[in-house]
Amino acid sequence: FFYYISKAEKINTDPKYAYLINTKLADFYYNEQKYKEAIQYYKKLLKNKKNGWITKHYYNLAWSLLKVDKYDEAVKNLKRAYIYELKPGYFKIGDQIIDSLLLFFAYSDRTQEGIKYFDKVKISSFKNLIKYLHYVFEHGKKKNIKFVLKRIEKINLTPSQSFVLLSKRV
Repeated sequence: FFYYISKAEKINTDPKYAYLINTKLADFYYNEQKYKEAIQYYKKLLKNKKNGWITKHYYNLAWSLLKVDKYDEAVKNLKRAYIYELKPGYFKIGDQIIDSLLLFFAYSDRTQEGIKYFDKVKISSFKNLIKYLHYVFEHGKKKNIKFVLKRIEKINLTPSQSFVLLSKRV
């Protein structure tokens, strides 16, 4: 596969085929965990903002950037993916994109900024904040847990949610 797609990349002059070739190569490198190479191809794919698959390209670019420890750039591109996710006519990633936002903000040690962003885009549900609490504990700085807990406490919790929160604190 790689031999033929690389050869096609070198001889192709048609923009329509270039898009298909770049998509195949971006996904190939991503799946082979060659993230630096994948980044180059995903960036090429982002030139056409009207392409319905741009959500997926931003999403995979963000994951590739996270894998090479470029956290700020990863968050920026994931936020772009989320913007396209909300628009009609673009590929829908679903709950994975929200889960990734929670994780990326934790990894990038931008806990408070994450909370503000989640509030702004209206994804600060109890379920998401509990996940975020876990991600900050596991992947961020433990001292930042207090900010997530403080935000959770602003929610009018049901008895079962209070129990879940209490079990997390213990």
